[in-house]
Amino acid sequence: MGSTDNTNGPGQTPGGQFPMAETIDAALPLLRRPFSPSAVRAKVQSRDRAKPPNWGQIARYIDARLVSERLNLVAGGQWSYEYAPLDPALRPPSRDGEQLPLYVVCSPTVLGQTHTDVGEGP
Repeated sequence: MGSTDNTNGPGQTPGGQFPMAETIDAALPLLRRPFSPSAVRAKVQSRDRAKPPNWGQIARYIDARLVSERLNLVAGGQWSYEYAPLDPALRPPSRDGEQLPLYVVCSPTVLGQTHTDVGEGP
């Protein structure tokens, strides 16, 4: 994980590569910096059932630990997140008894700004 130790001067991370931001406006350009190509992975998200498959959908992703490291470097200890199950009234109805995925609400807060989104999983 990235260090938030300020021994290199106020507002600087060790090595000086990422200045620690004090506002969300200062943080956004730093958080939007692309990750190195070697950090980006790919996985098959879905495909048809033919043997061999005729089509597939590939999803690119980065490890969540890299996101935490970037947040630590840019915002220090001024970020957090909360997870909660999605209210059942907001979930789609089950069809023919099918098991629905788990719906989760995630609310990250960075430098006082909170955004909320919903994701689903198995």
